Amino acid sequence: MNIVLDTNILVSGLLWGGQPGHILAAARAQQVTLFVSQELLDELKTVLNRRKFAARFQIASTTPNALIEQYTVLVRMVVSAPLPVPVCDDPDDDAVIACAVAAGAEAIVSGDDDLLRLGSYRSTQILTAGELLQRLSLTI
Repeated sequence: MNIVLDTNILVSGLLWGGQPGHILAAARAQQVTLFVSQELLDELKTVLNRRKFAARFQIASTTPNALIEQYTVLVRMVVSAPLPVPVCDDPDDDAVIACAVAAGAEAIVSGDDDLLRLGSYRSTQILTAGELLQRLSLTI
C-alpha cells in the first residue's frame, strides 16, 4: 500500500512510537511504501527543530538530522504540483494531499481533524494511524 504520512503522525512515530511508530516499522519491513515531497520533508525539518522537542531528543539520544536521515531511507520522493484549487483552509494540508496525488497513494495518515473530516480526496483515503493499522491487520 502506498501511503503519505502527515507531519504530525510522522513526528509522533519518530519521537514516541505508538501506532505511528508501527506504521514506520511496517515501512521498514516493506509492508507499506511511504512517499514524501520536498515540501513535506522541509516541514518535517522545521517541526523537528522546534525547541519543544529538545528534551525528547535528549532522552532518545538522537538529533533532528539523524531522524530525518533515517526517515529518508524509508521513503520515496515525489515531485508534487500544487492542487488546481485549494481543498483545505491550511496550505500545509493541501501539500499533504498534493503529495498523495503525485504518489498515487491509497492513503494519507493524519491526526489533523481538518484532513480527517475530508475522509478522502479522489481515490485516496484519509485515515488515522489506528484505522490504517486495522486495515493492514497490524493492530497493536
